[in-house]
Amino acid sequence: MKRNFTDITGKTFDLIVVGGGIIGAGVARDASLRGLRTLLLEKEDFACGTTSRSTRLIHGGFRYLQHFEFGLVRQDMREREILLKIAPHLVHPLPFLIPLVKPTDLIVMAMGTLLYDILSFDKSLPGCKYYSRNETLRMEPTLELEGLRGSYRYYDCQVPFAERLCVETAISAAENDATVLNHAKVTGILKDGNTVQGVKVQDILSEREYQVASRMVVNAAGHWMDSVCGMMYGQPKSMVRRTKGIHLLTTKVANNALVLFAKSDGRLWFVIPWEGYSLIGTTDTDYKKDLEAVTCSALYGRRAAFRCLPCV
Repeated sequence: MKRNFTDITGKTFDLIVVGGGIIGAGVARDASLRGLRTLLLEKEDFACGTTSRSTRLIHGGFRYLQHFEFGLVRQDMREREILLKIAPHLVHPLPFLIPLVKPTDLIVMAMGTLLYDILSFDKSLPGCKYYSRNETLRMEPTLELEGLRGSYRYYDCQVPFAERLCVETAISAAENDATVLNHAKVTGILKDGNTVQGVKVQDILSEREYQVASRMVVNAAGHWMDSVCGMMYGQPKSMVRRTKGIHLLTTKVANNALVLFAKSDGRLWFVIPWEGYSLIGTTDTDYKKDLEAVTCSALYGRRAAFRCLPCV
């Protein structure tokens, strides 16, 4: 995979993908495998944004069941199985425990886990299972929840190094004849009336700018999606709701991944085993300020974690 801007001049691509996170890299790989002449552009380095700052899960969308998004859950599960097959060195099964504390939890989770199993009828992972209070505490002796009644276990997957998955996806796209460029910032959209015909892209390292023709442009810029759309419409256009969050990295405090809920506001958060440590989070609050200068407070996460795991 060579970073060569001369490869993009004088050509008309079938598809230009803006954004080199896992979504953009995945779109570029899929398009190149279908024989499309594809260009992937990333303004910094691959996986530098949300991909490298996520909870590092490949999940089937268990929590989407409460919103009756069955199609989305089924789609996520199919994608999870594909990743288990094509990237077993990066994507691994991970058991989750959902502690039950309310009288209604047992009924709700019994129905939810059954539905989860039905929607993943062709999965390679183990099915869901109920554990009593004593069994739960034997598995997680540091867990302290008032009114604990038991737990349900289900399986999803973890990608310990999401950056590697993203980079290997981009490499796979390049191996299938896609042109892949990092430090390549899209600075404008080429248009003929309302028809997009390509992009203006700047080589950040040399500061040279190029015009690249394409039949289609996919905006996979994540939190920067509105910025790219603004180039199209000539003014900022709000299309995504941005949120920010934080993960706490602590000594290992749990044997399994835990799905917990903050007592203060009921928000869902995780305790995830990661490389001999525990990854706790994420907080999730709306954000409308500078995308290049995001800051978060760890206080909310520490309080929520301490209530359930005093050893944090």
